[in-house]
Amino acid sequence: MILASLDGGYIDNCTSIFEYMKDHCTLNIGTINAILKAYSCSDMFAKAKKLFESVKEMVSVSNGSAEVGSLEPDAFTYTSMLVSCASACQWECFEFVYKEMTLSGYKLELSRHSWLLVEASKSGKWHILEHAFDTTLESGEIPHSSLFMEMLCQAIIQQDFRRSTPLLNAMALACMEVSERQWTKSLKKKIRIASVSRNCRIY
Repeated sequence: MILASLDGGYIDNCTSIFEYMKDHCTLNIGTINAILKAYSCSDMFAKAKKLFESVKEMVSVSNGSAEVGSLEPDAFTYTSMLVSCASACQWECFEFVYKEMTLSGYKLELSRHSWLLVEASKSGKWHILEHAFDTTLESGEIPHSSLFMEMLCQAIIQQDFRRSTPLLNAMALACMEVSERQWTKSLKKKIRIASVSRNCRIY
């Protein structure tokens, strides 16, 4: 019902249904995930964070209770929280949630959510992108093309040519096609951001 209300654009109904369920039903992670998605799609970061933290707290003090164990966060829980953090530009919280996600053995579905890592990198969290990129390679998979582009642009800006050359070779081997216009647009944007960042440090 929460997801149906969300699909129909009735955000207030999502919250009302969830509050009713809290009073009359035993919550499970599916319900939590549904309302987290509603919060993340509606710029309700504060509510999403509060719910996420309360769920973790309940699980940590449950002492293995089967009822509370059904609230154990899963990949969807972490992903929804990452979307909420990114939408609110809460990058410190984003990093914390990403670390928890990886420590819990979950990975982002990069075919759908690579944009989260690219935005994190643009906001100063390049090491998160680098970790996801390297982890994907280690698992024998090919990272999304947007991750390749962001990694390569960052390497060029940082003048890390020992890293940029293998990245270019890997893109060629993976038969990735990126237009000259895409490269130019991406590099110009990265150089402009890097220049502003340097000027801020000077002053």
